[in-house]
Amino acid sequence: MAEAVWGEKLAPEFRGKLLAPDVAGAKSELAAAGWTVKDGKLVKGGKSYTLTLKTVSQYTDWSTWSDGFKEQLQTGLGLDLRVIKLTSDQHTKQVLAGDFDLAMEFGGGGSLLSDFFASGSAGLNGGDAVPLGDPATTNAMRYGNPEVTKALNEMASSLDEDRITQLGYVVQRALVADRPYVTYNQAGNFVQMSGKKWTGMPTADSKPAYIPVPYGGPETTMLFQNLKPAGA
Repeated sequence: MAEAVWGEKLAPEFRGKLLAPDVAGAKSELAAAGWTVKDGKLVKGGKSYTLTLKTVSQYTDWSTWSDGFKEQLQTGLGLDLRVIKLTSDQHTKQVLAGDFDLAMEFGGGGSLLSDFFASGSAGLNGGDAVPLGDPATTNAMRYGNPEVTKALNEMASSLDEDRITQLGYVVQRALVADRPYVTYNQAGNFVQMSGKKWTGMPTADSKPAYIPVPYGGPETTMLFQNLKPAGA
């Protein structure tokens, strides 16, 4: 959650804190869970496992980030992460079916706190979990924490803002403890604009700067209202 956006909706103990890489801590947790690293693979109980990360090839930022993750795991832990770059359609199909070790995905979207934690393939509501192989609509991770599910269900129907805030803290604390996913970047839209045929495009100094993306809702409509044909 971006503190600048959600403010007091972020649990007090997480405000103003930035995480730094902790290689020693990661090694300690692996050892405590009985894992070792050998020849770039995770080893436990006499069996070795190759770790894969699935990402979307068309998304140049995702592709670059995934290569960075591979380098960090190799440098820090000696793990050889296998990065699999798929088309968007292939990636979506496989992730929703639960066919992944690690996957890059969108998560934490929505203007309501209950939507933020329950929508999208990174949704946390256990009631949305389906068996592996069946296509999920949300909760591709098949995450099922009863306390989180109960909190999300109450948040979705409550009109008490203070209660919703407190329930949000419950979900955040479970998310940090269970780590079904970790965030690596805040949401953003990447767009290119041209003023060749239109004037009134937003600039860095526009107040506000409306975002011209097809799925931008009211912002896109407000952008169009400011446009005029060039030379008119």
